[in-house]
Amino acid sequence: MRINLRQLIPSQLSDIYFLLGFHIILFIFLLVFMQSLLYAFQASVVWWIFPLILSLVTLSLWHLYNAKISQKTAGVGVLLLCIISAIGISGYILDNSYDGNAYHKAAIGSLAHGWNPVWDTIETFNNQPTTSPRLAETHSLWTNHYPKAQWIYSAILYKMTGNIESGKSLLILLMTAAFFILYSYLKLRLNRLLAGIVSLIAVCNPVAIAQIFSYYNDGILGSLLIVFTIALVMVIDKSRNKPGGLHLYITLLLVMVCALLINIKFTGLVYAAIYAFVFMAFIVWRRNDYKDLRLIRRLLFIGCASLLIGIFVIGLSTYPKNFIKNQHPLYPLYGSGAVDIITFLEPPGFSEKNRADKLYISLSGTSSNNKNPENQAMKVPFSVTKEEVDSFGAPDVHIGGFGVFFGGIIYLSLLLCIIYLKKGYRHLRERGISLETSLLLVPLVATITTVALLSDSWWARYVPQLYWLPILLLVILAIKRKYLAVVILSVIMVCNLAVIAYAQIKTNYEATSLHHQQIDSLISRCNKYPKINPGAFSGNAYNLYDACNRVSVIKTPPAGKKPYSVYNTTVYY
Repeated sequence: MRINLRQLIPSQLSDIYFLLGFHIILFIFLLVFMQSLLYAFQASVVWWIFPLILSLVTLSLWHLYNAKISQKTAGVGVLLLCIISAIGISGYILDNSYDGNAYHKAAIGSLAHGWNPVWDTIETFNNQPTTSPRLAETHSLWTNHYPKAQWIYSAILYKMTGNIESGKSLLILLMTAAFFILYSYLKLRLNRLLAGIVSLIAVCNPVAIAQIFSYYNDGILGSLLIVFTIALVMVIDKSRNKPGGLHLYITLLLVMVCALLINIKFTGLVYAAIYAFVFMAFIVWRRNDYKDLRLIRRLLFIGCASLLIGIFVIGLSTYPKNFIKNQHPLYPLYGSGAVDIITFLEPPGFSEKNRADKLYISLSGTSSNNKNPENQAMKVPFSVTKEEVDSFGAPDVHIGGFGVFFGGIIYLSLLLCIIYLKKGYRHLRERGISLETSLLLVPLVATITTVALLSDSWWARYVPQLYWLPILLLVILAIKRKYLAVVILSVIMVCNLAVIAYAQIKTNYEATSLHHQQIDSLISRCNKYPKINPGAFSGNAYNLYDACNRVSVIKTPPAGKKPYSVYNTTVYY
């Protein structure tokens, strides 16, 4: 087989939206990839990798954007603005979530202060003398064995900025990248206004909005799945799949996103495999239309490259170590000694129900984070109470986690399908499935498959892709120019997102303001480095370390010291 070397050289593009999304992903991927290589060579987190990668990505965008100098400058400016703004916003807002402080921040802080997860366990690292807090051992099972791409990215940001909260920028950046890439595709099939509205609603997943100020990683997974899916759609779309155009970019994008997906959460590996399998099955089914199997070979190459990078470079401290030490790559969720992390969090009676009943109750019930059986009763669609709104101050609402109106949105979507798509169904039966229709049906089948196979799909945070069902309908209605239906569905979905955003902003603003006041008060009282007992919110110790330059972690109260509370952490001075 002859290889045309020119096809391996990226050509310039004039689509600035795709290039912006691509380079944001490239920035994140290179940070995680390069640091993972350093781990393999026994190095720890280094700060200079951030400006180095940022410079390379900026130069890449400048070179690959086929436009005038003024437009190149504007494009680079937007890229830098997106990255700097995400870091600034994340750095100011405090993560007040349980998971974020119980083990995410603890792991990130340990990585930033020298822990090498490839060569050391967290217990070994904690035995080394240091002036920084040693906290992650309280949740060492998760810290040692969970995928670490988010932690690696955040540790680099922490090392660079001196602010442990800055690593939360990962979710904002991925949502931004997903918007640019989705919009670059939809604007070819819809008018620009509609493409922008649909793209914005799509990337503002309720799970992502609820977690935007925390270190929870389900919104990150959902944003990566959007990019992964739209890139797969581009692969099977002939108009976007020509060598010399987006061909190489899409291949690189899929490799990067897939490698990140499998190192955000274990479910990322499963979801990536299911989506790739469904798309590949579609290509096999329609192979006569493509006349050869080049696309299948391309997807197989992408899969092999992604697995090699994702498992043996970025995931070296997770998958191979888990398999060698615990005989299962997905330990501690599977294998000998597996831990059940769901059952004790289920609402009353859920253990006796099948997954379909659980999902129905979660979509139809009152949005709530408590275990009151009354919340499992079906509520009136589009109704809302103050308690429901307040519940979305948390990043992981159990029942009704997609929003107070989402149950009604599902019912409305079904009604709109009956009203507007009957003619389309008759056309489908008469003429068969066109490629354009397949571009929407294949993601739909893949999404339904992942939701059906996951036993815990009732909990919104574990299936952020379920939100795509009304989004796909919105795209279909927009293509068919059913503008009244588009407006109605869009307005309701925006209102649903607004409720979650309001609760998150209110809760986190109050928590952040209180935290800053307590920190200022602590600094004014302390003449020496404070001693702290972090309790369950152990990661908060790194916020105190950032403010005071040094802290001492203790387990028992010291004699003669005054206690002072700094956001769920007891401080003695």
